[in-house]
This record gives sequence, C-alpha cells and structure tokens, in this order.
Amino acid sequence: SYYFPLIDRLQTIGFWEEAYEYLLTARSKWPSEAEFAYLDAKRVMENGDHEKAIQLLKIATDRKVEEVPGDWFLLLVEAIFRQFEIDWALASDVCIPDEQLLLAQKSLQNYLNLDQEIVNPEAKVYLSEIYFLTDMFVQSKAMIEAVFDDQKQNLPEREFGWRVFAD
Repeated sequence: SYYFPLIDRLQTIGFWEEAYEYLLTARSKWPSEAEFAYLDAKRVMENGDHEKAIQLLKIATDRKVEEVPGDWFLLLVEAIFRQFEIDWALASDVCIPDEQLLLAQKSLQNYLNLDQEIVNPEAKVYLSEIYFLTDMFVQSKAMIEAVFDDQKQNLPEREFGWRVFAD
C-alpha cells in the first residue's frame, strides 16, 4: 500500500491535516494494521493524547519483535512517560502504575535486543530508571554503568548526560 510512506512523509513535513485524511481512510480499511496504528499514534501524541497513543502503539508493536522498528518501541516508552508528565522518573513524585512500568520495561528490552547498528543510549538510561522503580537495583546499577562506560567520552554533551551522573 502506498498509504504508509505517503502518510509518514506528510507527517514528517508537518502536513498533519492532509496526513490525517489519508490515515482515516487507511485505518478504516485496515484497522489492525501495525503501520497505520503507529502513524495514528504519532498523530495523537502531537495532539497530547498519550493514553490513546499507548493503545495504538500496543497494536503496532504486537507482533514478532524483530518485525517491529526500534523507534516504535521508543515512542511507546515516550508516550508512557509523557502520559504522566515525567522528565526524569527517579526525581518524580508521580507514581507510574506497575502495568505501565512493565510495558515500558518490555518495550525497552525489546528495543535493546533488536539487531541494530546504532542503539540509542537514552533507551538504556530509561531502562535503568525503570529497573530502579521496580526494585531491580542490581540491574539498574549495571545498566547505568554500561551507559557510563559506553558514553564516557561524550556523556557531558549528551542531552541525558546529567541523568547518568545523577542516577
């Protein structure tokens, strides 16, 4: 279907209304199609509906892990954190429900297990925080140490670098 690349490009360049028209057509024809659920999740996140984005991303990522693009898992984790308006989980007084924490943990583990050339180190920072929040302190410490070892040369310049030192 030509819908997916068309909608994706329209969203990328900021033509949200035009993308939405095509997306409505595609979602009505293929409501459980992963690619369209993902694009719809991007749209609803732009509108601030993170709960709906999580539902859509569950559809998008509900298949063999190796068939799911890594950034879809990261978007799901971002939606969970944004739903609770959390920038840094360890310093937040907001309690994320266990179900959401486990979903974020599974998504990040899936992302990190994908065969990829480039792994977003921020995913490891998020996973370390989730391990900490779920009382998996040994795993949390090991993950944050791995990030520190992998990124120590340019960690201060990274947007999340301060979190590694704070964790």
